[in-house]
Amino acid sequence: MDKTYAVATQNNQLPDLAAVAGTLYSISKKSRETYKHAMSSYRKYCESKNIPQSMDTLVQWLESQHAPSTKLVYTAAIKKILCEVFRFDPRLQGILYSLSSIKKPKPDKTVTTSKYLTKSEVDTLIKAMPKKYGLMVSVLFWTGLRISECLNIELSKCTLVKCEVIDSKIKDKKKQKKIKEVYEIRVIGKGNKAHTVYVTKELFTACNKLFQGKVFLFEHEGVRFTREHVTRTIMYYSELTGKKISAHKLRHSKGMFLKDEMGLSIEQIQRALNHSNMSTTADFYIHGKPDASAQGII
Repeated sequence: MDKTYAVATQNNQLPDLAAVAGTLYSISKKSRETYKHAMSSYRKYCESKNIPQSMDTLVQWLESQHAPSTKLVYTAAIKKILCEVFRFDPRLQGILYSLSSIKKPKPDKTVTTSKYLTKSEVDTLIKAMPKKYGLMVSVLFWTGLRISECLNIELSKCTLVKCEVIDSKIKDKKKQKKIKEVYEIRVIGKGNKAHTVYVTKELFTACNKLFQGKVFLFEHEGVRFTREHVTRTIMYYSELTGKKISAHKLRHSKGMFLKDEMGLSIEQIQRALNHSNMSTTADFYIHGKPDASAQGII
């Protein structure tokens, strides 16, 4: 064990874990700051109760966290930091084992009304934004892409094709099917998985004309837009809809649009959003207990 930690860990006491988190250069700067924030919260917890930083109080503090996502992040931070503190200490495995006994809550992934926009709310958002960001929102919504996937669209992977589309505005189902020119876009998604999305010729042409990208569809003076900038802009203008929506929530908006307004099945939504498995899609978009008919029994 590092000598700087040896004295502090005697008698079950721990060093200042927030300070230790600041020395973890094997992880990204963002993760390091997140872990420092978590351990600062633990330090304040100990100070408020006038108790030492020890394994007992650490577990007690962790179990007091109620938000599932917070508890998961804090657990990850603790494991990483304790692996540093007890790097050469034979007690490390036992300590990690004691943490594994803490029940890790499953985050609630259900997409509620506050977490997505309806089609009319998306239209309101687009009208309120500067045109270039409105076009980005249109592409994000209609493709259901993640923000990083959208900003990584390469012009060389966009092809004008003819395909059969369904015009839901036409009531006569026999006349709903039409042959239309659309742009087929090949993207590399999560887990380096390639898939295809489509946008109308009109939307793609408008983006290409306004952004005038050389390599990517969305560029500003030859430089691709960053996800942080686009997400921040969308969140700023989304408040006009009465909801604070991130760029990723537009993906959920598309999922709910496909389910509630288009009446697509979970399997169809899974394919449209390129989820790795149907259970992920169900976690997000199935609310409440399914009936027997939904399971194919009736």
